[in-house]
Amino acid sequence: YGSAIAQQAPTSAPTSGRARRIVGEVVAVVAVVALLVGVWWSWIELAGISPIVVPSPPDVVDDLVGAPGEYASAAVQTMITAAIAFVIGASFGLVAAVAASRFRFLAGMAVPVMVLLSATPLFALFPLFARLIGYNERTVWALAALLVFYPVFVFTRSGLASASQPLLDVVDALGASSGTRFRHVVLPSAFPHMATGLRIAVGSAVIAAVVGESLIGRRGLGVEFAYAYRLLELPRAFGAAIVVIALSLVAFSLAGRAEHSVHERWS
Repeated sequence: YGSAIAQQAPTSAPTSGRARRIVGEVVAVVAVVALLVGVWWSWIELAGISPIVVPSPPDVVDDLVGAPGEYASAAVQTMITAAIAFVIGASFGLVAAVAASRFRFLAGMAVPVMVLLSATPLFALFPLFARLIGYNERTVWALAALLVFYPVFVFTRSGLASASQPLLDVVDALGASSGTRFRHVVLPSAFPHMATGLRIAVGSAVIAAVVGESLIGRRGLGVEFAYAYRLLELPRAFGAAIVVIALSLVAFSLAGRAEHSVHERWS
């Protein structure tokens, strides 16, 4: 009975409408990228900026085209690091949110800690994590997982508290146990919130992985960026940054599609 009460019939937009929306998004992205590159190039040409300060777009493109294997290898390593951090952080975030929603004393203990961690810069946590875990890739996973943990925990906990009170009253009147009540009403109502938290966490995982790699990593786009920047190889540094942005946008977009599907099914 609980699933019949809590679930709603899925709705879907017409295929033509989805196609138009996708085309519109692609056109908008291309237009924004073209505008930014035009502003970048014009600023360098008109202001006479030295290549040692900021490279020109053709120089960056030449480096991207000239070393695709190096960029691809670094990108794969960064995505592996981000995926590991995402799995760890999301798993702990979901479990902690469920535990905090079920036990009030855990919520009272967890929330202040979460607020403190969210307000602490990643660079400030790096020495502590490095001393505790070691100067290795596990520290990068932990730093990135921490940034993933926070949005997943916050949105999941908010979703678990958003169940409709009339639905809860109905299942209580039917004599449902607390476990049945949680599975069929509370948890389904939290799925859209979970999806939103996971979407935000995907982008955080990629950025945090790059930051962690630049601090202590041995491979990845963060290492490529930091090493090239120190040697003033700015086309390589800008190329690595562009690849990071592209990967973040792709990951965020795919997570957004998944979130949209969850909202269609459970909202």
